[in-house]
Amino acid sequence: MHLPSNTKLINAVELISHAEEILAKTANYESIVKIYEDWLEHNGNLENSAPIWFNLGVAYSNLNQKDKLESCYLKAKVLMPQLWQAVANLANYYEINGSTEKAIATFEEALSAPYNAEGKTFICNQLGRIYESARQYERAQNLYSESLAIDPEQKDTFQHWFFLKQRNCDWPIALLPKPLTLEALAGSLGTLSSMAYFDDPELVNISCKEWIKRFKKNKTFYHLSTGENTYQHSKLRVGYVSCDFRMHAVSFLSMQMYELHDREQFEVYGFDYSIDDSSDVRQRIISGMDHFFPIHQLNDEEAAKLIFENEIDILVDMVGLTSNGRPGIFMYKPAPIQISYLGFLGPVGFDEIDYLVCDQYVVPPTSAAHYGAKPLYLPFFQINNSFRQVIPPPSRSSQGLSEDAFVFCAILNSYKITQEVFVRWMSILKQTQHSVLWLLADNEALQKQFLNFAKLHGVDPSRIVFASPIHPTLYLARFQCADLFLDTSPYNAGITASDAIWMGLPVLTCPGNTYVSRMAADILLSLGLDDFVCQDWNSYMNKAINFCDHRSAKQLFNQHFDRSNAIFDSANFVRQFEAALLKIQT
Repeated sequence: MHLPSNTKLINAVELISHAEEILAKTANYESIVKIYEDWLEHNGNLENSAPIWFNLGVAYSNLNQKDKLESCYLKAKVLMPQLWQAVANLANYYEINGSTEKAIATFEEALSAPYNAEGKTFICNQLGRIYESARQYERAQNLYSESLAIDPEQKDTFQHWFFLKQRNCDWPIALLPKPLTLEALAGSLGTLSSMAYFDDPELVNISCKEWIKRFKKNKTFYHLSTGENTYQHSKLRVGYVSCDFRMHAVSFLSMQMYELHDREQFEVYGFDYSIDDSSDVRQRIISGMDHFFPIHQLNDEEAAKLIFENEIDILVDMVGLTSNGRPGIFMYKPAPIQISYLGFLGPVGFDEIDYLVCDQYVVPPTSAAHYGAKPLYLPFFQINNSFRQVIPPPSRSSQGLSEDAFVFCAILNSYKITQEVFVRWMSILKQTQHSVLWLLADNEALQKQFLNFAKLHGVDPSRIVFASPIHPTLYLARFQCADLFLDTSPYNAGITASDAIWMGLPVLTCPGNTYVSRMAADILLSLGLDDFVCQDWNSYMNKAINFCDHRSAKQLFNQHFDRSNAIFDSANFVRQFEAALLKIQT
């Protein structure tokens, strides 16, 4: 097509068609901008010019002339109110340039605009995403609900909505936009949601495999390594990949592991995409590595090639299938042997992970087939930081706790608290005197939910006490203010329970069938604290009531608890881990 010398003589459709021809041949956005600007000089106030204003904004974006975007999208929005794409790009422009409040305001205004179903769901989802990132979980959940009411087939939206219902303790959880079988529900959930909902490793495995299927959509991977170790290094090269080499629960446990490796037999590599928080934890981890590579700016393929070029013998994924995970790196198979450990204690979801670190209690041989990788059995699954400080506790009054109350503690992530478990906690409170439940609720809406639910079940809301966010050192110390930690299921408190036990706080647990439902019991049984492991929920409730009535939990706990136990010996764990690594690489 050849444009007439006077561009005002052609219509918008012809102009867009010509621009697309130019882009297909040359990707020359400067020419596109000139054509659009000339046409808009004569026609820019007509309603049908809105798509041209929109396309001009896109062209400016591709030329990185971002100071000109706003006026283009605003003009398109005014001329054609139903053009939701203009609002979406405008809000995106505000967000990426740090004006989150303007992005929110733009999307909020658009909620009442006359958009089609695609536009309405897009606006709801994007605004929900921003609110979710800002930890305004109740508002985010409501927006995802609106979106699913329009189109209940949106798997990504459903996944976020379900997890927020769990995080917000919006019970009952299973009031779904449409009926689903258990298998279909498992296939629609995120990995953490599934582990917090199902006490069945087979259903959790479905969730993980479907999560990976969605991740791999429209992507292509190839293997860099053949899967056979032919390097013949004098020392085994072990690489750790993580976004948590910083102040993070996983690093609080594992930071000794890297420095304790036997340098006569092992060479330790770190591949890092963590936030640099300049913490002592981060510096200690970096110092514990022989080689440390930042991969923040590398895509998955580039990161995999870097790992392959360093001839890593065994690569360890310390993040797994979480929101910050990078499974794509491992799908390129940059190392002959690849392992999942600690950051994600569930099915691995894809074939390129060869081993899952565990022990025979958390993953019994009878259920190992549901985890998608061979179990790498150790005597005990979890490394523990033996340098965790034991400092005097803060006063109970400083934590909002009565000095003479029996304090049941459940300071853990709210998405792990199911309705069934909370009802049992309310029953325990009703059957005990001078007792309170100490919870973590990081927003007012969640606190209100807990208080309303307590009242609904006949418990005075004043018996619910909320813990505040706190520095990691005091986080450990304040466990000593409680009398008994009440564990959750099917997703245990995990590292939190380990911390509580280390600080001398007994943990009461009822193990289930999945890895994450058996963690606390594994620790307690290894310490000889069998009395705190319950075979069913009636036993759990009866023991909690009895411990409160007789104030006997800590006395019984202290008869067996020993911080010199082998499970708290980091060096001992590393020797066992190294022995397992040497065995699988030969």
